[in-house]
Amino acid sequence: MAPPLDYEALRSRVFKLAYVIVHNQASAEDIAQETLARTIEHEHELREQADPTPWVFGVAVNLCRSKMRSDKRRAKTADPAALDQARAKRRGPLTSAMVREVHHRVALAVAGLPDSLREVFVLHYVEDLPYETVANVCGISQGAARLRGMRARDALQTKLSSLMGTRVRRRLEAEGPTPKDAADDPPERSNG
Repeated sequence: MAPPLDYEALRSRVFKLAYVIVHNQASAEDIAQETLARTIEHEHELREQADPTPWVFGVAVNLCRSKMRSDKRRAKTADPAALDQARAKRRGPLTSAMVREVHHRVALAVAGLPDSLREVFVLHYVEDLPYETVANVCGISQGAARLRGMRARDALQTKLSSLMGTRVRRRLEAEGPTPKDAADDPPERSNG
């Protein structure tokens, strides 16, 4: 049986997830509110689960998908007000402008990912959920979740390489080849 849910922390995480997927603050707030309403409605069932987070994120992702389908459009830019709120108080104007530009370029790059890659990227790399949980939330196999996560990472690495320092580029390259790269390598032969 799970401990009581921290609804405020859960609301914050769901809002962040929804905002990155739908790129609209008002829609993300609506999705977070609807997700919490459904969570409260099913609280008695969720108390029996060891970790209700995958169920909650599954509801949120499905609501995001529904919202995007109903809008028939995708946002192209991040909300400038949200980016301004994220900046530190002690930065000077030039540093703040540079940070806003980087945030804007990253938001555009993430927004440019296909929906299926963006969902997996946000759940795994932003929410730090394991691929097994991401697969359950998205209704795909664990292998598909890994592949989508790596494809999203590779796409963002390509789009944002000019923003990365040498140390970051080396770290990403050290993580090893993606399945696409590994498929290009000849298979190892055994002599036995």
